Order: sequence, then structure tokens, then C-alpha cells
Amino acid sequence: MNRKSLLVFVLLYFVTANSVEGKDEETPLENSSVSHIQEQVALSESEDNFNSSLWTADKQNGGNSDGRLNRDTRRRRGMMSKLKKMWKKKMGKKSGEWVLSTEEAGEHFQSYYECLGKRVEAATSVHHGVDTPVHAVMVLEGETVTLGCLVCTRPDQDKLSQQAIWQHLRRSDSSLGNVHYDDRIQMTPQSGLVIKGADVADAGQYSCLHLGDYVAIYQVDVLPKERRKRVRLGESLLQEVYLPSHNLRVLTVWSSWGSCDACDVIGHRQRTGTCTVLKIDPDDRVKPRDFPMIDLYPDGVPCRSTALPGHLRRLKVVRHRYEETLVAECNVSCPTEAPPVAVTDSDGKVLELVEPVKLYSLGEMPPLPKMVKRRVLYEPEGKHLVLTCGSETQRGTGLRWMRGKRRVDPMSIKRQTLGRVWIDSANRLHLKDLMLSDTAVYNCWERELHVAAIKVLVISAMNEKLKDYITITGFVVTCIGSLVACCCLMRRGQTAR
Repeated sequence: MNRKSLLVFVLLYFVTANSVEGKDEETPLENSSVSHIQEQVALSESEDNFNSSLWTADKQNGGNSDGRLNRDTRRRRGMMSKLKKMWKKKMGKKSGEWVLSTEEAGEHFQSYYECLGKRVEAATSVHHGVDTPVHAVMVLEGETVTLGCLVCTRPDQDKLSQQAIWQHLRRSDSSLGNVHYDDRIQMTPQSGLVIKGADVADAGQYSCLHLGDYVAIYQVDVLPKERRKRVRLGESLLQEVYLPSHNLRVLTVWSSWGSCDACDVIGHRQRTGTCTVLKIDPDDRVKPRDFPMIDLYPDGVPCRSTALPGHLRRLKVVRHRYEETLVAECNVSCPTEAPPVAVTDSDGKVLELVEPVKLYSLGEMPPLPKMVKRRVLYEPEGKHLVLTCGSETQRGTGLRWMRGKRRVDPMSIKRQTLGRVWIDSANRLHLKDLMLSDTAVYNCWERELHVAAIKVLVISAMNEKLKDYITITGFVVTCIGSLVACCCLMRRGQTAR
């Protein structure tokens, strides 16, 4: 093929491509493939080689030694310039813009297709024909709630147009609206939702939408308190109870084991159990009154959830069953550091011990150690005080509390203090009916990491009768002062006359 035929062929290609592109600007999601993107990347990389070869042929045919171009050469140069602009417009390439190589484009699309595979696997694993199941989440007031949402974004499309949307159906007024993000409620880069310091007003149903489709639905309930019992490993646990007359069974659903709260010494780890209601026969209805919404909860409905109807929550088996926390001893080793390097002479004599130092590049900042959160609290006697390590600590984290140098044992502290001091499932320390003897420094540790130090100063509460005396005395003094002021004004008026 000669050069003139090549130029005509390229022109016909761009005219045809532009006409097709004007009719259908957007390519459907299913018609794109990795090979198509790789071909575009390869063509964009070979653009300079293509223009360079045409310019070499042009110089051999029409150029001269003095550098002066004849009319045909200038016409061909102008045609090449137009072709180059059309090429850039077609490929979407701008001057100086970074482009992906063939291998990088393949890696991005491979991750995208792996994400789609996980979505398909999650959708096919749901039983009873439920497309988007509802997951029940029970938290205590003040806990951090983390909701996941598996969103797959195409690498060759705008990320903002593919961003997930979270909606909140409020339990209080049944109003539906988009979640407003702030310092307390944030969306993670993986499209998840994090609610720090959950409040009762945060309860309701949360839905994650991506391109108009529901990806995940959560029923979040925030409890001000819970009925929970701590049980050591090996002690008897609550058994599963069947209710054939209602086609229901009540059982405890256990979470995975949390991390150990200490290392190199005997510590504790725990797992939490939640009272849950499930159907005995999934194909039969709930009796005597049906509850069709239970089919949307493949993991069951918690006994304390607002999604459970009142007539089921009032059942004696459900109402009197408490939550459980299973505690077991553990002994794990602390993370070790590299030993010091010995510097020796030719005879093998140790001259110096050099501690290992981690090196960082000039463009990388070394990580700073976490700061210990320190607070001083002045609290009156008789108050119910709740101490937390921080808003970012969650269930399952191996935390332990120390009162000075004494460890607060979550298994025995409630019995020792006659129910006045306890640690809940969210690792929060409760001090009910504060006493002057509760004045101390309370430290929160995550294994060997000091997380928080809280100094509590309990002050004597003012006598209620003394408050009344001060109020009455102030009122009497105010009345007398007002009366004296009025008398003085009246006397001054009479003197002026």
C-alpha cells in the first residue's frame, strides 16, 4: 500500500468513526472488554511512531537539503496535522497527560471483574429468593457503627458518577432521605458508612445504592442499655428453644473471638452472643399472626430489634432471655523487634551494639506514635459515669482497664462492687452512683499500647436543703433591696418638690 492510499484509508476510518460516535456516544457496560481497552492504549502509545514514519517518508520524497518545503510537502504536512488532531480527539489524549500501559489497564480491569465476581457470589448465596437481604445491627449508645457496601467501579469511567449513595429511613418519623456526612458520619473510600458515637436518633434502616440498585440494607438499632451476662468458657450457656406453635426458634448467635487484651501474660478474649429469632420451617409462615418481613433477615431478627413485632417481643421466652458474653483466657506473645547488630573487629571482639533503624525515603514521612488521650473529669457524687477509650474503638478489640496499677477484671468487678461497677460489651467502664473513693486515674490499654488516661475527681455533692436555703435567702435579699431602692426614690422625689 502506497502512502496516498494509506492517508485515504485513515481519513475514511475517522469519518466513519465520528459518524458512529455521534449516534451512540456511550458504550454499554456489557460491550466493553479488557482487550478493547488494551487496543486503545496500544494505539495511543504507537501514535508518535506513526507520525514519525510519515514525516520520514515525506522528507525522503519531497524535502530538500536546504530545508525548504514545496507546495505538495506543505499540503501533506497540513493533512498530517489534521490527522494528528483527529487522532487525539478520538483517543481522548491531551498533551502531557499520563496514560496507562497495557499491563496496568489489564490489572485495573482484573480487579474490577474480581469485584463483580464477589457481587455475583454474594447474590447467589442468598436463600429463599431474597435479592437484597436485610442485616440486623445492634449497638449500644455511644458505639461506632461500621456498615459495608461492595461497589465495583469501572476503571475507564468517571468515579464520581459511580459513587454510592446511602439513604436513611428514620424510625422516629418514617422519613426517607440521603445521609448527610459530617465529622461524626463519614463514608469510607470503599463506599462503607461509619457512624461514630451512635445515638438513639441514628436508629433506622440504612440502604446503599449504586447506579440505582440496592447493594446492601441494614436495620440498625441503638440501645441505651442491655441485659447481658458474662460467662466463662466451660460454664453452661443458654440452650436453643423451639416454639412449634409459632414456627419459631430462639437461640444465641455468636460473633467471632476478639483479640487478646494482653501479651506475654495471661489475658482475656471474648465473643458476644445475641438473642435471635428464626423460623423453624423456612417455607411455612409465622403463627398465629404472620410476620413476612422475617424472610428478609437470613441471619434472623434480634430479640431486642424494633423490626420484631410487639406480639413476638412480648413472648416470655423472648422477653426473659438475656444476651451473653463468653470470656476465655488467652496467652499470646508480644511482637518482637529485630535484635541489635554487633560490630566486631578482625579478632571477633564486640566493639559496639547498633540498634536496628528503619530507613525511610525522602518522600515518605515516618509514622508518628499514637498520642495517649488524657482527660481530667470533675464529677459530683451519685452520678452515673461512663468511661470510653475513644470513638474509634469497636467490639472485639482487646482492651483492658486499669485503676491505677490494679487491673479491672470484667468477670468479677460487678460482683465485688455489688453491681455498681461493670464493663459492657463495648469495652466501656461504667461507674454507677459515684463515690468519693472512685477518685483515681483510669487507664485504657490495647495490649501493650497505652490508649487513654482519664483522671476522675469526685467532688461532694451540695446538700439539697442547703440549696433551698441559699435560694430563699437570695430571694429575700433581692426583695428587701428592691423595697429600699423604691423608698429612696420616693424620698428624693419629695425633696425635689
